[in-house]
Amino acid sequence: MKKILIFGSKGFIGKNFCNFLDKKKIIYKGYSSDEINLNDQLSCQKLKNIKKNNYIIIFFSALTPDRGKDEITLIKNLNMIKNFFMYFQKNFINHFFYISSDAVYNIGDNVISEKTIPDPQDLYGLMHLTREKIVQTHLPKEKITILRLTGVYGIGDTHSSYGPNRFIKTALKNNEILLFGSGKDLRNHLFIDDLMVMMFFFLKKKIAGIFCLASDMSCSFLHIAKAIKVYLPDVIIKFQNNNSQVTKRYFKDLFFFNLNKKYRCYSIEDALKKYF
Repeated sequence: MKKILIFGSKGFIGKNFCNFLDKKKIIYKGYSSDEINLNDQLSCQKLKNIKKNNYIIIFFSALTPDRGKDEITLIKNLNMIKNFFMYFQKNFINHFFYISSDAVYNIGDNVISEKTIPDPQDLYGLMHLTREKIVQTHLPKEKITILRLTGVYGIGDTHSSYGPNRFIKTALKNNEILLFGSGKDLRNHLFIDDLMVMMFFFLKKKIAGIFCLASDMSCSFLHIAKAIKVYLPDVIIKFQNNNSQVTKRYFKDLFFFNLNKKYRCYSIEDALKKYF
């Protein structure tokens, strides 16, 4: 395998992927914002010092929604990818993996496949879609893999997005889980261990294109809360009325599962058993 450079190596997903590669005894070089701050042009000068080689780039670097969903955060995120291509030698790139998000799709889409047309409803989704387009303007399509991730959960996550990560944290801290409405909305949640397997599959085969990475099942927030309560029986599940109808979102006909028909993701119960 060619030399791998990972940008955003100390984030939740980046750090886990570095650990995964370590276990596979695959050599890589990781860069965090402490080493190269992609929002600082002086720091980005270091990209020019990277020795000529045939690199596989994995680009995790991004300010996540918990850091802000406003125009300032949008501009910072766009500057990261702009500065990367401004200072890194494009002829050194053998293949580029951009880690995107299912936020590029309309929040009202009930069923997502890789044929679903992007229609972001907030600046975070717009940011990822714009960064995808920027990558596509700099490199030929056969050198690009874009992975659109659904919500990821697991030990070490700091984002506290609504779902398993937040529920576990509030359960441990406040002894409660707060659900919106009846908690029966269905969403997809991808366990970090499954994501690592999926990402390595694409890395190993260097399959170009745009792909969704999600679990093979969706479940309700109430289901997740009750599964957590098995391990923390004193936790109180509370409901906050939001006067909205129950919504459902599924992923179907995904490339990864079409090629790995026997693969089964962790259920919420199995993931929580490993988590706790």
